[in-house]
This record gives sequence, structure tokens and C-alpha cells, in this order.
Amino acid sequence: MVERLIESRQCISIVLNDRNTTTRTTAISLELSESKWELLEQLVKVLKPFDLVTKVLSSATTPTISTVHPILKSIVQHYLTPNESDQHKIKIFKETLSQEFEVRFFSQMHNDSKFLLNIASLLDPRYKNFFDDDSDTLITLKDFIMHHLNYEDSSIDDTTNQPNPVVSALDILFPQNHNGEDIIEQNELDKYLKENCINKNACPLTWWAENDKKYPVISKLAKKYLCIPSTSTPSERAFSTAGNIITSKRNCLAGETAKWLIFLSHNAKLQ
Repeated sequence: MVERLIESRQCISIVLNDRNTTTRTTAISLELSESKWELLEQLVKVLKPFDLVTKVLSSATTPTISTVHPILKSIVQHYLTPNESDQHKIKIFKETLSQEFEVRFFSQMHNDSKFLLNIASLLDPRYKNFFDDDSDTLITLKDFIMHHLNYEDSSIDDTTNQPNPVVSALDILFPQNHNGEDIIEQNELDKYLKENCINKNACPLTWWAENDKKYPVISKLAKKYLCIPSTSTPSERAFSTAGNIITSKRNCLAGETAKWLIFLSHNAKLQ
């Protein structure tokens, strides 16, 4: 909205200066000073990342729950830090947003939701190094995942498990070979965490599909958490589609028929 206002500045000024269209009193009340136009231009730069965040977290084609905490912290660190060139009101605006972020997303009252978001981020190969600077949180998350890995691992048929390699005394005394690689076998989580992060634009579900045999247990846990949507936008889209299909003239559609029509409508673009 503000962008459109700035783009239309010249047209707005022409209309306000045209006495056949706008009275002098109205023009004075509506005219913006140069400082206010500058304020709006700076405001657009501050709000632009929030517009991008809205689009990213509203996606229905890629996992979004794992992106929430990394993207919020990136916003605070890179876009809400006051600059010397910022007007005083913009600095106050950035500081207020930072404080609201702390209260709404990072305070202790939201520990349960924070924990869920952090687990999802750790299981996303794009953001698993997000906790490198927070060792306490990383340890807590690893303990939680290891508990689930041990539980899942115990339910898998022994025939699907790879045999443990024979470890000699020299292997223990020399835990690394000449290439610096660990000889003693590590658990799935440690091996996964040592993998390089993938590109931020890559799909983590595709990566897990390609590596599910390498990480058979942890991949199940990753899919369980990454399938959670971070917003209600996908369900709202489904309601909108249903509203367009089940109209007053088609209110006798059977439930099964309506379900498949909604499914086809959502997936028509995949053809």
C-alpha cells in the first residue's frame, strides 16, 4: 500500500494542486511534507522483509515450520537494527518491533512452541547449523531426538540394520584415519549433523527422500515434524476452494465428490 502511494506521488500532487478537483482546505489537510514522504520511503524498506516473510511462511508446497525461528532471528539481526541514516521515528519503530519479537516469539512463556519450532529447524538440512552458537539448546534438542531415535530404532527389524563394524584396539587409539574421518561408527544424528547444509532454496523433503536409506530412523522423525504447516494459510485456501465448488447451485454434492473436486482443483497445476 505504501509502495503504491510513493509510486503515485506525482499524480497525487497534481490532483491536490488542481482547484477544480480539490479545494484548498482539503489539499492542505491531505498534502504530505517532504519529511513525511522520506519517512514513508524508509518505512517501505523496513516493512519489505515482512512482506517476504508472509509469502514464505504461507507456502503450501514446501515445509515452513522449520523456517520460522531462523527467519525471525534473521529479520531481527539484519533488518531491525537502527542505522545512522534512519529517521528518529524509524529507529523507534525498529526498536518497538524488536521488543515485540522478543515478547511474542522468544520469551519463556512460549517455551513449548519454541521447542517444537527448534526441533523442526534442527531436522531441516537447510538450518541444522542454526544452533551452533547456542550449545545448551542444541544439547536439549539432541537428547530429545536421541530418545526418539532409540525408541524408533528398537521397533525396526534387526534384519534391516547394518552390522556394526569390528573395532580393534588401534581403531580406538587412533579414532581418525589419515583423511581425518571417524573410524568408529557414529549414530545417525551425529552423522546427519556433520553433513553440509543444503541451499536455502532447496526442498528439505526432497533431500530426506534421497537420504532416507542413509538415515532410516531420523528421516521418519524429520518427515513427522516437517509436514506441520507454520500458518493456517493452506487450510484457508482449502476453505476458499471449497466455497467456489460447493455453491448454492451445487449444494447437493456428496461429501466424497466434493472432496475429490477440491483435491483436483488444488492439483490441476501439476499436470
